[in-house]
Amino acid sequence: LANKDAKVVSVVGCGPINKACFTAVMTQLDGGEKVVCFDLFLEKANEFAQWVRGQYGIEAVGVDDTEAGFRGADVITVAASRLKPLHFKDEWIKEGATILVSGPFNTDESFLTGARIVYDHTALQEAYVEDAIASGNKEAYYSSVIGGPFFRLIDAGKLPALKGSTGLGDVVNGRKPGRESPKERVIFVACGMAVFDISWGFEVLQNAKIKGIGQSLNLWEKPNQG
Repeated sequence: LANKDAKVVSVVGCGPINKACFTAVMTQLDGGEKVVCFDLFLEKANEFAQWVRGQYGIEAVGVDDTEAGFRGADVITVAASRLKPLHFKDEWIKEGATILVSGPFNTDESFLTGARIVYDHTALQEAYVEDAIASGNKEAYYSSVIGGPFFRLIDAGKLPALKGSTGLGDVVNGRKPGRESPKERVIFVACGMAVFDISWGFEVLQNAKIKGIGQSLNLWEKPNQG
């Protein structure tokens, strides 16, 4: 989804979720040169920047100004806290940028309607909308999920319906493109899927085996229903 020549990564929200997201991002970037770490609490942003410098040996700075956390970045990973609603402006997002959304946010309608959107799994997003309708208070439900800003625009006819939209599986399997031009701005919406946990769990297990750490757990001597 990101351009191959991406050099500046922005981490919006400097907690453990974004540390995992950033680690994954760095496995795919060959030319990463600078990391901007944004958090409402500057101390947390600086701590994250220090970790990046020690782990990857590249330039990293901590900021607590929202615009500085977005403007000029090639890849932006968003996993911000719900403590204070995050809002970023269309004009802050550079041409060709990729935003990876795994936390709540708000932005200008023009950015969402003008960017290419890739969902983690469109059927999962459709299920969220069905739950929202069943809840009896669709607006409140939309406000509680990451996909809410997109669902509202779909309902208003300003974004294409979820059915037929692009999911990550479509991109991976070559059925649809994730990016069609270097100038295109791309949003990836990740609301959380068990397959992510399974893949991370497998990697943790393999690392533990390689390093000879951890211990095997016997969950039962005999299955209760065996």
